[in-house]
Amino acid sequence: RIMGAANRDELASALEFAKIHGGPEMDLNQLQAQWASRKKEWTVLVGLLESDWGAGLEVAQLNSLLWPIAEAEGLEPAVVQRAVRVFASRMTGTVDPSYRDTYAWLLFRAGKKSEAKAQAKQAIAESGGKLDSSEELLAKLK
Repeated sequence: RIMGAANRDELASALEFAKIHGGPEMDLNQLQAQWASRKKEWTVLVGLLESDWGAGLEVAQLNSLLWPIAEAEGLEPAVVQRAVRVFASRMTGTVDPSYRDTYAWLLFRAGKKSEAKAQAKQAIAESGGKLDSSEELLAKLK
């Protein structure tokens, strides 16, 4: 029911149904995030990622949820800025180069080109000198 919801009203109804009839291991926030990603409801997705639930996600989960936003063109700048803030708080210390690549693309989509370039270069360096996605981003930034 959740994935079949056509809009936010139907989603709310499906979540209520799942809350009543789902098992104790059902993560309603995860299901809602998957729905938001499939429906390109980026405001809903970023709102979930800004919540306590989102703060508890592993960086790998966060990366996979944010990548569709990083890929999308023409998004509302405020939504992309919020996504950047969410990921920036997790980009401390040593992180997987593919996560840094996602962060670089988010920065690019947010219009922060010099920061995006620096993150893309760092991702390439950390990956051993080759990371196609970051190289594609650097080509766009020329």
